[in-house]
Amino acid sequence: MSLPIEKSGSSDRLMAVIVCATVPLVGTAVSLPVPMYAEYARVSGAGSKALGIAFACYAFGVLPSLLFLGGVSDRTGRRLPLVVALCLSIAAITGMSVVPGLPALAVARIAQGLAAGLTGAPATALLAESFSDALASERAAACVTSMLAVGYALGGLATGACLLTGPTLFPLSYPMTLIACGIVTVMLLKQPYLVQRRQTELLRLPYLPAGGGWICVVIGAAWSLVGMILSIVPYELSHLGHPGWSGLIAFLMPLAGLAAQPARKRLSPNAAVSLGLVLAPIGCLLLLVGVGQGRLEPILLGAAFSGAAAVGFSFYGGLALIAELSGQEKARGAAAFFLACYVGMCGAPVVLGWIAERATTVTALAILSIALCGVSLGVWALSQMRRRASHVASGTASSVERGVI
Repeated sequence: MSLPIEKSGSSDRLMAVIVCATVPLVGTAVSLPVPMYAEYARVSGAGSKALGIAFACYAFGVLPSLLFLGGVSDRTGRRLPLVVALCLSIAAITGMSVVPGLPALAVARIAQGLAAGLTGAPATALLAESFSDALASERAAACVTSMLAVGYALGGLATGACLLTGPTLFPLSYPMTLIACGIVTVMLLKQPYLVQRRQTELLRLPYLPAGGGWICVVIGAAWSLVGMILSIVPYELSHLGHPGWSGLIAFLMPLAGLAAQPARKRLSPNAAVSLGLVLAPIGCLLLLVGVGQGRLEPILLGAAFSGAAAVGFSFYGGLALIAELSGQEKARGAAAFFLACYVGMCGAPVVLGWIAERATTVTALAILSIALCGVSLGVWALSQMRRRASHVASGTASSVERGVI
């Protein structure tokens, strides 16, 4: 059922350009404070456990928006959720600027999660509407994912670069991002836009297709490594005397994921996920060596391997497999996949942060390495069992055919 349409003489192309500026800005706001995590923990007199909890607050924003607001852009039009997302990003950065510390970071992470959850669907829909070819939806989804990755990369890098001149609680990257968000928000509101409102369900529960459980386990494990790198590793770098390098790590992971795309496109989704399962433990072991020896090179290399594994291969390959298995329920299947991503990314820092505080960061990384190796071996064993079962089934079918003939 369609509700009344707000008519205007909008330019789809200009709106698409504004959307292409909105998406990376939301991603930039999410990663902007990553190099500041250790400083916020110091100001609040807290350790890695409290930092992990503050980092995990992102889940309290992104998961409700994915679960309960999946159809909001169908009801309100595509523009309003994007405006709200930018306003939430502005509020998050402002809060961390005015009251720096872990409490402000926790609240900001919730706002950033809501912003990220509100951005994906309307941005994808707007771009798809601006394309006219048969692959419009696929192209739009790929564009939004890539632009978010670029935003995630730029935010941490910008703040890390600002910290190279000396420690501060208000890096120059904060006001610059605030100004950019404000400008794009005004452009969104000023741009005429044809709004089509549809009466759809806001609540869209995730759907796990048959055979999709192992994919969600893999992506959850891979993104637990991402969460560890973005939360606990910056804290450790600060103790090693390299706080400014946290931004480069936040930049390297999505960049490595984007750089892996040409190779990933040559692989089947199953092969891409399998390669991600190999690279993730290698990345974690490199981080373990770097943190244990206090060396930057293995840490940076481990971040690159982890980004290629989690973002470049496991994420895109797993999402393609889930879409294939979900049939007509692709959107709900993707919601289950993203749910697994965020549970891994936000849950691991809490548990591993507690372990790091009770023991050491090296111990936490060692446990994560063992867990990743266990997941890899488990998935490999499961694939071998399935392969043997299919061979037995095909052999039995051939015997029956020969008997009948």
